[in-house]
Amino acid sequence: YAHEEEAAPRRCSVTLVFRGEGGAETAFCRTVHVATGSSDYRVDGMLVQAEGYQKQLKALGINAKARNFLCFQGDVEAIASKSPKELTALIEEVSGSAELRKDYEAAEGVRKKCEGGLQHAAQKRKMLTSERRQKKDQKEEAERHMGRVEELRDLQVERSLFQMYHAERAIEAEGAELGEINQKVAEVARSHLVTEGEIKERKKVHAKHVKDGIVHEKKVAKKKAEMDKRDPAAVKLKEEIKRAQRKATAAQKEVGHAEEALEKHRTEVRRLEGELEQVGAASEEFEKAIKAGAKGKGKVRIKGNQLEAYNKKKEEAGAKTFTLVRDRDVKERQLRADRERLSGLESKGGEVATREAQLKKLGDEIGQRKAKVEAAIAKTRKELEAAKKEEAVLADKHRKARAQKAGLQKELEVIEGKLKEARADRRENERDAKVAQALADMKRLIPGVHGRVVDLCRPKQRKYNLAVTVAMGKDMDAVVVEDERVARECIRYLREQRVAVMTFLPLSSIRTKPIRESLRQLGGSSRLIVDVIDYEARFEAAVVYACGNTVVCDTTNEARELTFNGEERIKVVSLDGTLIARSGVITGGVTQGMQDKSGRWDDKSVGELKERRAGKLASLVDLGSDHSEQAAEEDARQRAAGLERKLGYLEVDLKSNNTKLDKAEKELKAIAKERERVEPELAEVRTAVEEGAATVEAIAGKIRAVEDKVFAEFSKQVGVRSIREYEEGQLKRAQEEAERRAAYASQLGRLKAQLEFERGRQVEEGVPKANKAAAAAKEALSRLQAEQEAAAAALEGARGELDVLQRDAQDARAKADEVDTEIKELARVGAEQHKKGTALKKEAARREATVEKARNEQLDLWRAARVAQLELPRAAQQPATQDAAAAAGGDEPMEIDGEEDEEEAVPALSYDSLERRLTKALSAKEVARLVDEYSAKIDELERDVEASAPNLKALEQYAGLKEKEKEAVDAFEAARAELSEAGSKFEKIRQQRYELFMGAFSHVSGVIDEIYKMLTTGPNMPTGGTAYLSLEAQDDPFLAGIKYTAMPPTKRFRDMEQLSGGEKTVAALALLFSIHSYKPAPFFVLDEVDAALDNANVGRVARFLREKAAAERGGFQSVVISLKDSFYENANGLVGVYRDAEKRSSSTLTFDLSRFADE
Repeated sequence: YAHEEEAAPRRCSVTLVFRGEGGAETAFCRTVHVATGSSDYRVDGMLVQAEGYQKQLKALGINAKARNFLCFQGDVEAIASKSPKELTALIEEVSGSAELRKDYEAAEGVRKKCEGGLQHAAQKRKMLTSERRQKKDQKEEAERHMGRVEELRDLQVERSLFQMYHAERAIEAEGAELGEINQKVAEVARSHLVTEGEIKERKKVHAKHVKDGIVHEKKVAKKKAEMDKRDPAAVKLKEEIKRAQRKATAAQKEVGHAEEALEKHRTEVRRLEGELEQVGAASEEFEKAIKAGAKGKGKVRIKGNQLEAYNKKKEEAGAKTFTLVRDRDVKERQLRADRERLSGLESKGGEVATREAQLKKLGDEIGQRKAKVEAAIAKTRKELEAAKKEEAVLADKHRKARAQKAGLQKELEVIEGKLKEARADRRENERDAKVAQALADMKRLIPGVHGRVVDLCRPKQRKYNLAVTVAMGKDMDAVVVEDERVARECIRYLREQRVAVMTFLPLSSIRTKPIRESLRQLGGSSRLIVDVIDYEARFEAAVVYACGNTVVCDTTNEARELTFNGEERIKVVSLDGTLIARSGVITGGVTQGMQDKSGRWDDKSVGELKERRAGKLASLVDLGSDHSEQAAEEDARQRAAGLERKLGYLEVDLKSNNTKLDKAEKELKAIAKERERVEPELAEVRTAVEEGAATVEAIAGKIRAVEDKVFAEFSKQVGVRSIREYEEGQLKRAQEEAERRAAYASQLGRLKAQLEFERGRQVEEGVPKANKAAAAAKEALSRLQAEQEAAAAALEGARGELDVLQRDAQDARAKADEVDTEIKELARVGAEQHKKGTALKKEAARREATVEKARNEQLDLWRAARVAQLELPRAAQQPATQDAAAAAGGDEPMEIDGEEDEEEAVPALSYDSLERRLTKALSAKEVARLVDEYSAKIDELERDVEASAPNLKALEQYAGLKEKEKEAVDAFEAARAELSEAGSKFEKIRQQRYELFMGAFSHVSGVIDEIYKMLTTGPNMPTGGTAYLSLEAQDDPFLAGIKYTAMPPTKRFRDMEQLSGGEKTVAALALLFSIHSYKPAPFFVLDEVDAALDNANVGRVARFLREKAAAERGGFQSVVISLKDSFYENANGLVGVYRDAEKRSSSTLTFDLSRFADE
C-alpha cells in the first residue's frame, strides 16, 4: 500500500503480476479512491473498465465473483455451515450456470404463459365442439317433435269423436221407473221412526240402572281404598319380619364364631408359651455343654520355644506365599460376593415360587367363590326378572284400568259439554242442517259427489286443528266432486232447492301447484300443512288445492323467521292461528267463530253424542274396581326390591372377587417375568461360584504345598500331620458355637413376638358383643310378629263389609246389561231398516241421474275439445267454426256465486271418420277400455312432446357454431406452435445450464473423496475418511440442494452440524480444494484457515498444499497466511509484511526455504 502524503491516505492500490508459460508477464492493478469509494482498473498500465478487467482475469482462471482463488477463515466456517441450497448456489457460481439463471426464469415464464394460452384455446375449442354437437342433436330433435305433435292431434280428435258417439248412444238407451221404488222408500222410513222411539225409551231405563251401579261402585271403591291403606303396611311388615329373622339367625351364628375364635386364641397362647420354655431350656443346656467341653480331646498345645519357631516359620511361609495369598484373598472376596448374590437369588427364587403357589391357590379359591357368586347372581336375576315381569303385568293392568277410567270420565265430561253447546246453539245447527241435508241429498241423487273437504280429511294431531282451519279458509267447506259435469248438476239442484251458495272442487280438472320438496327440509318444527293431514289418495288434489304450499310451525316467532329470513318468501301459519302470507301480511287475533269452526273436525250429531255417552257409562261400569290387584302389585314390588338389594350385594361381591382375581393374575404375570429374569441370572451366578471355588481351591492347594514344605520339620516336632490341622480345628469349633447361639437367639425372639401379638388381641370382647346383638335381634322379631297378628285381625273384618257392597254393585250391572242387550237388538233392526232405505234411495237416484249424466258427459267432451282447439267434423250444413273465447281456460275451481250461464248446446257432429269397429254397439267396459287405450297412446305422445322441449332455433344456431368452431381450431393450432417454440427455447437454456452445473458438480464430486482422504490420512489412520456430495434432485439439480457428507476416520456417519470445529474445517477445506481444482486459478490465497485445526491436521493440510504446489504434478501457487509454525516448516518460502513508518507504506520481507533440505 502506498500513500502520497503524510496526511490521511487518499488512495490505496494492489498489483497482481501473472507470469505465463513463455515468461511473459501481465500486471493487474486496482486502485481505490478513499474519498469517493470508486475504483480504477489497469492491465499492464492501461486503464480498462471493470467488466473488461474481470473478463481478462477470468481468462486466466481467476473468477472474482466466485472467489476461486481466495479463502478467508470466515469462508471456511461459512462453507461448513452452508445449507444444501447454498452449496448449490456456490457450484452454480463456480460452474458459470448462474449467469443463465435470468434467461432460464424468463424462458420458463414464457413457456408457462404459452401453456396457459394453449389450455384456454383447447377449452374454447372443446366447448364450441360440444355446443355444435348439442345444436345438431337439437335440430334433429325439433324435426322429430313436429311429427309427434301432428300424430298427437289426430289421436285426440279420434278419441273425442269416439267418446261423444257412445255418449249419444247411452242417452238413447237409458230409462227409469221410479214410482214403486219411491213407495218402498216411504214405508221403510216409517218403520225406522218407530224403532228409533223404542230405542230412546229403553236407553232411559238403561241409564237409571247404570247410575245405580255407579253409586254402589263408589261405595265399593271407598271401602277398598280403606283396605288398600292397610295392605302396603302389611306387606312392609311381612318384609321386615323376614329381615328380622335373617338378622337373628346371622347374630346367632356370629356368637358361635366368636366363641370358636376365643378357644383358638387360648390354645395358641398355651402352645407358644410351651415352645418358648423348651427353646430357653435347650439354649441353657448348650451353654453348659460348651463350658464342660472346653478341655476336649485332641487339642494340640504348643510350648513357648515352639511358639517362637512357629511364628518364624509362619513369617517365612507368608513371605513365600504372599502373591498366592493376595490372589486367593481377591478370589475369595469375589467368591463371597458371588455366594452372597447366589444366596440372595436362591432366596428370591424360593420366595417367588412360594408366592406363585400361594397366588395360584388364592386364584383357585377366588375362582370357586366367583363361580358360586355368579351362579347366585344368575339365579337372583331370573327371580328378579320374574318378579319384575309380575310387577309390570300387575302395574300395567292397574295403570290401564286407572287410565281407562280417567279417560272415560274425561270423555264423558267432554260429551256432556258438547251436548250443552248443542242445546245452546240449536238455532245455528238448524241452519247448518239444511246445508247438510242438501249435501246428503246431492250425494244420494248425483253420483260423483264425495262431500266437503272438512268431511274427507282430518289433522293427524289435535294441535294442528286451528292451523289447518286457518290455512284452508273458505275451501274447508268446499264440496269435492268427480268432475265439472257433476258440479253443474249440483249447482242446478241448489238453485232449484234455493239452498245457500257452495264452492265445488272437481277432481278431474282442478289444477294445483306442485308440492315443493324443499319446504320439507326447512328444519325446526316446520312441516308442510298437507303432511299433517290424513286423507285418501284419491282426494289428494282437493286437499293440496285447499292448503297449497303452506307451512305450519309451532310458534309465531318461528313463522316470522321462516318467512322473512329465509331464501324466499313462503306462506306460514303457526299453531295459534297466526298466518303470514308470502307478501308479508300477517293475519292474527283468531276470533271465537274461527275457534268454533276449528272444532268442527271433531263435531258429531246430538244423537251420536248421546250414544257415545251411554257407551262410555257402560264401559265405566264394566271396568269395576282394580283395588284387589293393588296388594299383589305391592307384594311383587317388595319382592323385586328385596331381590334387587340381594343382587346388588352379590354384584359387589363379584366385583370384589374379579378385582382380587385380576390383581392375582397381574402379580402372577409379574412373578413369571421375575422368574424368567432370575433363572438365567441364577444359573450364571452358580457357574461363577463353581468356577471361583475351583480357582480358590487351586490357589489354596498351592499355598498348602508351600506351607507343608516350610512346616514339615515343625509339624513332626509338635506331633501333628500338618500345621493346618491345629489352625482349622480351632476355627471350626468357634464358628459352630457362634451359629448355634444365633439360631437359639432368633428362635427365642420369634416366639416372644408371636406370644406378645396373641396376648395383645382382644378376642375375649367378641363373645359378649355377639350375645348382646343376638338378644336384640330376637326381641325385634317378637315385636314385629305381634304387630302382624293385630293387623291380620283388622283386615278380616273389613273384607266382610266389602263382599256385601260388591254384591249390590253386581246386581245393578246385571240389570243394566239386560237393558243394553235389548237396545243393541233394536239398534240392529234400525240399522237394517236404514240400510235398506239407503239402498232404495241410491237406486232411485241412479236411475234418475243416468240420462242427465250422459248429457253432461257429452257436453263436457264438447267443451274439452274446444278448449284443446280440436277441429271436430260437423254434420252436413254445420259451419266448422270455433269460438275463440273457448280456448281460454281457468286454473281456479268452479265457484258459483250467481246465475248459471245459458245452457250450451252440442252441435251435430259427423262420425264418418270413425272406423266401423268403433261405431258398433259396445258395453261400458269395452268403451272404457278403448278410451284407456287412446289415453295411454295420447299420454305417451304428450310425455314425449313435453320431454323433448326442442329448440326450434337450432337450425340457425348450428351454422353459426360451425364457423366459430373453425376459428377456435385455428387459434388452438397457433397456440400449440407458440408453445412448441417456447418449450424448445426453454429446454435449450435448461440443457445448457444443466451441462454447466453438472460439469462442475461431477468434477467436484469425483475428486472430493480423494482430497478428503489426503487431508485425513495419518499413521494411525492409513485409509483416511470418506466424503461425498449427493444431489437432492436429478432432473433440475440447480433448483434443489446439494447434500455434503463427511465421515472422519474411525467415526460413524453424522450430520455436518455434529462434527467438531476441526473436523468441520477439514471437511470445508476438502470442499474448497475440490472446487478450486475445477478450472483452477493459477494461485490460491488461504487466510488463517488453520485456526480451528490441531497440529496433526495442520501438518496434513500443509503437506497437501505442498504436494499440489509441485510443478511436476501440475499444481498451483499457494499463499497461506498462518500463525502456526507447523505450517511454516512445510512452506517453500516465507513472506513477512510490515508497515514502514518512514515510507508510510507496507513493506515485505522474504525468506527462501527451498535451499534447505527436508528432514
